[in-house]
Order: sequence, then structure tokens, then C-alpha cells
Amino acid sequence: MNFLNLKKYQARIHFFSDFFPFFGSAFIFFTRIFALFFPLPLLWARVHRGRKYFFLVACTNLIVVGLLSNLFGLAIYTVFGVLLSFFLIEFLYRTQSIEKAIFFTLGTMTVLSFIFIQLYSFITGVSFISELKAQLISLINQLFEMLKMVSSSYWHYSSDLERIQEEFLISLPSELFIFGVIFLGINLLLLLKLNPQDLKWCSGFFQRWKVPEVLIWPTIFSGFFLVFSQNRASLFFVIAINVFKSLMGLYAIQGFSIVSYFLDQWKVHRLFRIVTYIFSFWMMPIILSLGFFDFWLNLRMKKNESV
Repeated sequence: MNFLNLKKYQARIHFFSDFFPFFGSAFIFFTRIFALFFPLPLLWARVHRGRKYFFLVACTNLIVVGLLSNLFGLAIYTVFGVLLSFFLIEFLYRTQSIEKAIFFTLGTMTVLSFIFIQLYSFITGVSFISELKAQLISLINQLFEMLKMVSSSYWHYSSDLERIQEEFLISLPSELFIFGVIFLGINLLLLLKLNPQDLKWCSGFFQRWKVPEVLIWPTIFSGFFLVFSQNRASLFFVIAINVFKSLMGLYAIQGFSIVSYFLDQWKVHRLFRIVTYIFSFWMMPIILSLGFFDFWLNLRMKKNESV
């Protein structure tokens, strides 16, 4: 009897896992809290069932998003959901390298985003960039309103709101790059948890990952330029700040990979790992420094040598 119940339970799980991707990605896309993970059902469908199943899943989700959203939302979902999921797995299988897969996917997404921007502007007569800026500024304003509700001490930041908006838009390329890397990385890591057998060769990648050594020098040079730069409106300043922020974002990710490595080595319980990661976001300068100075310290190598 227990065996039959187990069989029924497994059958329900399989039915849900096969049925959920057909609408799950669109459902997650419309939930603001979990919207970061909306490509995951598409990635799972591509890895678990192949291209034909993926295209069926993508079509049904596109129909749902098209019916419930506007053209702007449909364009975002198409580029950062369907196309991203397809190219990420294709590059992953072809290159057998997570780094190359993410790099080539980001490059492909950049080209496709440019094409979609031109099409969107041609069809609607509205500048996609202007609408994106308006959305981002609205997001910053909502964040400030939330901070005001949490604590009255944030009221004195209101006078600096325009300056913060301007600085945010200046460094927008680096912020989009960092978001893209994190966006791809988180969904890929969750996919590896769901499909350990199909992508077994990728296991342990995050704990071992480090920024290529050659990037230390652009980080140092762009940092020095920002310190001694007098003209914040110059093109060189805009390039330097975007290069510096992009690379420091990568070093922050390396800092998290070091933390993950030692948590794994010390066999820390999963619950405490989650708590550690949450607190790590509050100690971002330490995490960032850990990743940056690991170029000289090589902490994971020292741990292996001590063992």
C-alpha cells in the first residue's frame, strides 16, 4: 500500500513538473517578489525535455504574457526570458563552460536588445530608452517612498534625489551588466540544483570561480582615474565609472564564491548558509574586499594546501 501511494505521489510530481512550465514562467514573471526567477521554468524545460518541448512551453507563456501585459512587458519577457533561456543552454552545451556561456549569452542579449529597441521604437513611435529611464526613475522614487515609511531619518535624502537619479543613469550600463550576470548566475545555479544529473559536470563551479587575473589592472587603473578625475561630466569619467563598477561587481561575486566555498568545506547546515548569505549582503564592502584581495591572498588555494 505504501508502495502504491509512493507511485501515485511520484506520478503527481511528474505531472506537475511537466505541466507547470507551460504557464509557470509567465506566472512568476507577474509576481514582483519572485520575478527574478521567471526564466527558470524555461531553462528547466530546455534541459529536461529538449528543444521541441521548450518551444511549446515558450509559445504558451508568450501568449499568456501577451494577453496580460503590454508591448513593453512582452518585449522584456521575450528577450530576457525566452531568448535568454534558449541561448544560455545552447552556449552551455556547445562550449562546456559556464563562464563562456554567460559571456556569449550576455553578448547575444545585448545585440538582440538593440534590435528590439529599434523595432519597439518603430512600432510604437515611443523611445524605448526614454520609457526605460522613466521606469527606472519611478522605481527609485518608490524606493525612497518606502525608505521614508520605514524611517524618518531618510527624509533628508529627498534633496539629493535628483543627483542620485542622475548618477544612477550615468552608471546604467554597469548596473545592467551586473544585474545581467547575477540574473543569469542565480537562475543557472537553481537549474543545477534541479537537474544535477543533466548538468553534472557543472557542479561545484561557483565555489571554484574567480575573476580572470588580467582584469585586476583595468580595475586599478579605472579606480585611480575616478579618484583624480575633476570633470565628472566627461566621456572618460562615464567610461571609467562603468568599467570600475562592472569589475567590482564581479569581485563581489567572487567574494560570495569564497564564502560559499568555505561554507561547503565546513559542511555548514543549509539553514545557516541561507542566514550567512543574507547577512553577507549587509557586509558588502567586506565581501567585495574579500573577492578583490583574493588575487593576492588566494584563500581557497591556501585552504587546500593546509588540508
